Amino acid sequence: MSEQVSSALQLKNILSDPNSNGNVENLLDVIAALVWDCNFQSAKNSKAIQSFVQRFSELANVIYSQRTKYTDFELVKVIGQGGFGRVQLVRHKDTRRVYAMKMMSKQHLLDHSQSGYWEERDIMVKAASEWLVTCHQAFVVRLHVHSLVKRNWGLVSIM
Repeated sequence: MSEQVSSALQLKNILSDPNSNGNVENLLDVIAALVWDCNFQSAKNSKAIQSFVQRFSELANVIYSQRTKYTDFELVKVIGQGGFGRVQLVRHKDTRRVYAMKMMSKQHLLDHSQSGYWEERDIMVKAASEWLVTCHQAFVVRLHVHSLVKRNWGLVSIM
């Protein structure tokens, strides 16, 4: 196998591996989030940032319009709320599937150590145990980070 084919195969594996930081889903979120975060007035003073935003705004808008959004769900009830954000029981409008949605403020994650968030996310994404809550999907929408987790009816019924 040639070195070029081997490199292409390795890149394909990274892009398709759901546990990889280079997964295509993660990269799409990164593009949309970067354009959004660079669009603040304080960042607009940089010509390089302005050029980046102009170049990728249209792509970011297409990505945002096609990605999972908070508005794709209807609120069933708030399960809990704390300093980090809140957990809601939600129903997907199209599929009617029910999930618990953990919403956290991006600003809170930036102001405090993010390592706990990433550790929790990695555990939920990679979990293969019936004793651990698994993350169905995670997405970033403007000001919040959302994690959709498999709902646990036993916990919901006692709250």
